Amino acid sequence: MRGWIERASALGSPYLRVASGFYRAELAGQPDVIEAERRYVVAVLRGALPAADEAGVMLLLENHSDFTADEYVRIVDELGAGRIGVFLDIINPVAAMEDPLPVIARLAPLARVGHVKDYELVSIQTDDAYHRRGFEVRYRYPGEGVAPLRELVQALYAGLPDREYHLAIEGLDNTAEVDDQRRRLAPALALLRRLIEEERPA
Repeated sequence: MRGWIERASALGSPYLRVASGFYRAELAGQPDVIEAERRYVVAVLRGALPAADEAGVMLLLENHSDFTADEYVRIVDELGAGRIGVFLDIINPVAAMEDPLPVIARLAPLARVGHVKDYELVSIQTDDAYHRRGFEVRYRYPGEGVAPLRELVQALYAGLPDREYHLAIEGLDNTAEVDDQRRRLAPALALLRRLIEEERPA
C-alpha cells in the first residue's frame, strides 16, 4: 500500500484505487470467511491511512465482485467517510449477486471515481445441447451486452452528490494478437458520452 500511495502521489493523482482481491462467488455460503475478509480489508486500509493522508491521496475501495453494498458502507463508516471513499463500478454488483440499481443508489454518495462496462449471458449446454447447466457472465465493452446502461447512468446521476465525478470505461475482454480495441472502444465511448449527455439533470 505504501508503494502504491507513493506512485499515486508521484503521478499527481488525488486518488488511489484498491480492491480486496477475493470474489464473493468463491466464498458463497461462508459468511464467517467473508466477514474475516471484510475485517482484514479494514485493518489494511486503517494501517495505510496515515501514509495516504500525509501524501494527500484519498484511498478508494472498488466494489470489486466481493462485498455487498451494506458491507462497503460499514467499511467506510469504520474508517471515516472523509478519509476513504468508494471507486464505483456500476456493473460489478452483478458478480456480487446484487441488483446494480440499489447498489448505485447506496454507494454513489461515497464515490469519487468509477468505471463502467457491459456484460452478456452465455448458456452452458449439456453435451446433447438439450438442457442448460447454467450460464456464464462475460464482461464486454458498453453497448456489446445486455446491461441496462441508460438506467444505470440515471441511477448514478440520482445518487451522486454535487461534485466532480470521473467515469471511465473499464478495459476488459482483451484478446492477445487481436487488433480490435480501437474499433470496439470508439462506439462504446460514443454510446457512453451520449447517455451521459442525454441523462444529465437539467
